[in-house]
Amino acid sequence: MVNRERNNRLLDTLKLPGNSQCADCGLPDPDWASCKVGVFICLQCSGVHRSFTESGKVKSIQLDNWEDERLVQFMRRNGNLEAKRKYEAFVPPFYYRPRAGDCDVLKEQWIRSKYQREEFMSNTEASYTTAPREGFLYKRGRDSKGFQERRFVLCRRMKGNNWDCGIIIQTPAREFVLTCENVKEQREWLEALRDVISRPMTREEIM
Repeated sequence: MVNRERNNRLLDTLKLPGNSQCADCGLPDPDWASCKVGVFICLQCSGVHRSFTESGKVKSIQLDNWEDERLVQFMRRNGNLEAKRKYEAFVPPFYYRPRAGDCDVLKEQWIRSKYQREEFMSNTEASYTTAPREGFLYKRGRDSKGFQERRFVLCRRMKGNNWDCGIIIQTPAREFVLTCENVKEQREWLEALRDVISRPMTREEIM
């Protein structure tokens, strides 16, 4: 009876704001909990939490017994919103927060960044936001499905807003990033492109 009451209180905690979705990927109706961090998580994200040697204890909300009253109170005091305020306080604006449908690697590194490496708990810039980055990546060609090794160099000065007269053309097959020498040229190209796009296509052009 006592264990049932504790489990009922835990289920009531799930109804509190922020707890109805996985703390890490946003999947609705999380059915696991991290007993160290105090968050409610989905089955897939719980596997990453379980791999933490220092804080890897996870429990099923429905299947496990929550016999420790202190643990139930801990989950109630913390929860997803409190963890978000603590572990995501200084997430950079550009940082991608994975969702439930994203690949496992993205979600795993997001979880490790938050709880294991604690990258977002202070306002200190991470090395990847301050230092140049260079190395080799495998790039797939537009027409070829194979990957080829290419060397990339990324510096802080190489930001997209450096191209004041840029034009981006998106088609179903490809995105074209272009830049003009001056604003007048940019405007003329944009007007010409709009004129072409606004014209109805003939049957011959479609075929």
